[in-house]
Amino acid sequence: MSDAQKGRIVNFSKEGNIIKTYSTESIIRKPEGIALDKDRNCIWLCCDDTGQLAKMKYQF
Repeated sequence: MSDAQKGRIVNFSKEGNIIKTYSTESIIRKPEGIALDKDRNCIWLCCDDTGQLAKMKYQF
């Protein structure tokens, strides 16, 4: 889940428990959209305010 207000993304379990949170402030200011890219081991983040697109490494 992306959290634009706190500048982070949150990884949840299927039961709704928080597994881990990641700060995105050094990558993108307001992560408002998120896409998982398992083929490239990354997460794509976007901000509709600025039009910014950012790539974050992630090990699935």
